[in-house]
Amino acid sequence: MNKERELFNNNKITEALCQFTFTQHLDSDFYIKFAERIKSRYFDVQEIPLLHFNFNLLNQAPEKVELKGYRISNEKKDKIVQVFTDNLSIHQVGKYQQWESFREDIYYILAEFQKETNIQIGRIDLRTINVFEFEKEFNANEYFNVALNYPSEFIQNSNYQFNQEQIFEKGKKAGVIRGNYIKENDKWKFILDLSYINWLLDENVSSNNTEKIKASLEDGHLKLYNLFIQTVTEKTKKLITG
Repeated sequence: MNKERELFNNNKITEALCQFTFTQHLDSDFYIKFAERIKSRYFDVQEIPLLHFNFNLLNQAPEKVELKGYRISNEKKDKIVQVFTDNLSIHQVGKYQQWESFREDIYYILAEFQKETNIQIGRIDLRTINVFEFEKEFNANEYFNVALNYPSEFIQNSNYQFNQEQIFEKGKKAGVIRGNYIKENDKWKFILDLSYINWLLDENVSSNNTEKIKASLEDGHLKLYNLFIQTVTEKTKKLITG
């Protein structure tokens, strides 16, 4: 795969994440056990209080349920694991190198997760958030194939955002392209937020099915890469090749 991919040393990925969403809730005693398992790499544990309200039409008073969430990070705070009642996510915040490095983090967390529980996965998400900054006003259409074209009567270079869905396999796999053109202080930004979604509800994939999970991750990475290549112009490629 390395020979088929063009690597960009000056990439603009400010965050990459992988999320597993489960069809059931994790047991209440799972969190601390899991945090203990990964403490050699992720040792800063913060509990995140959550509230969930159940509404019943026959009962006017909503039922309040307290849920658990944990954010676990390394010393530099650039590698983060978040676990909630029905999902687990692995984050690389800044300093993104390449897929193989991020994949190693995912595989490590998955292996440790498997030692504590076996639960059905309903969905797998991969996401990369690319933030391009420009010192002066720029024409987004010169850098991005997904930028908007303004009618001449509109105010030019105003802030905008959009979502575009790409169906890879109906009801199974999809990609999402989110664009956000904004001006902050004296800088212009274009945020290119790319997602891959794999729904597994009808496939009965357990968290211990390592082969199936890894195949989904590799497929998702390749599709995200292709989305990125298709949405940027040669001018952008020159910008991030360094």
